[in-house]
Order: sequence, then structure tokens, then C-alpha cells
Amino acid sequence: MEDEDFGDGDFRDEEDSGAGQVGGPGMEGGAEGGEESVGEAAVKEAMTDRRAKVEEVFRRVKTEFEEEEYVTKVVLLGTGTPVPDPRRMGPCTAVTVGRKSYIVDVGPGCVRRAEEAYYMGCQALDAKRLDRLFITHLHSDHTTGLPDIIFTPWVVGRRTKLEVYGPKGTSHLVNKIVEAYQFDIDHRTCGLEQLHPGGGGAVPHEIETGTIYEDEHVKVDAIPVNHGDGWETFSYKFTSPTRTVVVSGDTGVNAPEVYEQWKGCDVLVHEVYCDTMFKRRPPHWQTYHKNMHTSGRELGKIAKEIQCKTLVLTHLLFFGGTPEQIVAEIREEFDGEVICGKDLGVY
Repeated sequence: MEDEDFGDGDFRDEEDSGAGQVGGPGMEGGAEGGEESVGEAAVKEAMTDRRAKVEEVFRRVKTEFEEEEYVTKVVLLGTGTPVPDPRRMGPCTAVTVGRKSYIVDVGPGCVRRAEEAYYMGCQALDAKRLDRLFITHLHSDHTTGLPDIIFTPWVVGRRTKLEVYGPKGTSHLVNKIVEAYQFDIDHRTCGLEQLHPGGGGAVPHEIETGTIYEDEHVKVDAIPVNHGDGWETFSYKFTSPTRTVVVSGDTGVNAPEVYEQWKGCDVLVHEVYCDTMFKRRPPHWQTYHKNMHTSGRELGKIAKEIQCKTLVLTHLLFFGGTPEQIVAEIREEFDGEVICGKDLGVY
């Protein structure tokens, strides 16, 4: 914000400036019969003008503060799959609103990626700020980072337990991890480290369809999606004062009512596989991926239907193909913005 020029002199009350006083500064004398002199009128006009400028500055500062507080971004912390690609960490997407972070899924390596994003200037992803996690489903590649996000932020300063939202089975998974690390918790709190006892653990919340979380920055809705038989899986819709973000989770093609709830979002973060190379896969893998995931051509139709402003691709199953191939498949149906996601991409 540029400095404002308010002219010379101090801000004073009318009494201090001499306004309304006979013989005050800038006046030749008081007016007879209670009438305001030319000097008094000039001082009052100047004071009114200055006050208006001050009020405008305060309004502008307040607006800038509010805009910064609610700026909503998507940061990809992991765009990979179960395949251990060193360029792509396990599935993990951060939605940040101001300095608040909301993490979706926690594949391997994601806490380190979050700290890397913090070093790049994303204050919300300072490791000790990681205190809310939303799990789409319980596949291992989406959850093997759980011990890391439960305990590492605590070791570096988080003073509250991690809040974990997810499908049925989340409580069992989280509680067993915390139980397995109880020896570590006890010694870090009662030993020489003296870590804050409130931060070493997690609080699980098993969710159902609908609004599952809300604070002053964001509302989070859980929307069930299709990820094959036996897997309860949710997509998440984050609604802030400035933006709506949908994170699909792992999913095949869904019923129309799912896309109705995604419709018009600012950003859709969606998994995808390369349709062209998929056709070269062995038959049993074709059956698996067709039921569990979404092809580039299918995703193009989905993005067109829901009219998202930006489509960000993650959980990228290339099968030997290229990002350009996947984007081309999507563009057969969708002419909006398409971004093939990379770890630490900010959108």
C-alpha cells in the first residue's frame, strides 16, 4: 500500500487547532453574532478532508487485511500414486485460507513437502500449523503419512492434537497408530524434551455425507464418490469467502447428483489416468482401473458438465504416457483451464 499524503501539520481536535476560538490560528478574529468566520470555515473544511482521508486509509487497510486473511489457494504436496516415483510424493492436497491449512490425504513424504512449501513462503504450511486432516479413503498410499503428520508437527511445536476426519475405519486406524507410538509420546513429554502433552496424538472423527467441518474461514462438505466395491470414499468441497475448491479423492465415474454438488467450483482437483496408454494394460488391470479411477476423456466430460473454472490434475497414472497426452484427452471435451499438477504447485 502506498503512503498517503495528508499535507503538513498534525491531526488535532477542533479545540486544539483553534477552530471556534476567537483569534485562533489562521483567523483574524471571531465573527460577530455567533457567525462562523472565513478562517474557521477553512479550518473545519481542512479537518473534514483530512478525516475523510484517514477513514479511507483505515477502510483500505481493513479490506487488504480481510482479503489476505481469506485468500484461498490449492497447494499440491503430493501428486503421486502407489508407485514410488521420487518426483511425486504420495497423494496429498492442501487447501489454504490465509494462514490456515486444511490437508486432504497424507501419502508418504507430505509433511516434508509442506515444510518445503513453508520455506517457499506459504505460511499456512509451517509444519506446526498442520492440525486438520481430511482423509478421502483408507487406501495405504493415502494414509501411510499418518504417523508423520500426527507426530512431526508436535515435535516442532504444535500444541494441539491433530483433528482427523475420514470414513468408517478412521478411528481404528488413528487410535492404533497413537497406541503404537505411546512409548515415544511418554518419553518426549516426560523425558528431557518436555514437549507439550497436548500435541502428541490425534482425534479421529468418522464422517457421513454433508457438512462435516466449519470454522470462520471455511466450510467443508463431504460428498460420497465411487471408488469400487468395499471402499467408502469421499470427495471434499471447501467453501471459503473467496473461493470454492473440490478435491475428488480417488474415484471412477459418478452419478449425476455428485457432479451437481461440484458444479460451478472455482478449482476442481481431480485424479486421472491416461486413456491412450490404458488400452495397452493387461485386461485385469484395465478392469481394475476402469472401475476405480477416471480417464482423461471421462474427466473432460465431467469438467465440462460441472463448468469448473480451473481443473488441476493429480494422482497421475501415466502408464508410460505423458502429461501432454492426458491434457489432450481432456481438451476433447473441456475448453477451460487445465493444469497437469506437480508437487509444490500452487493454484
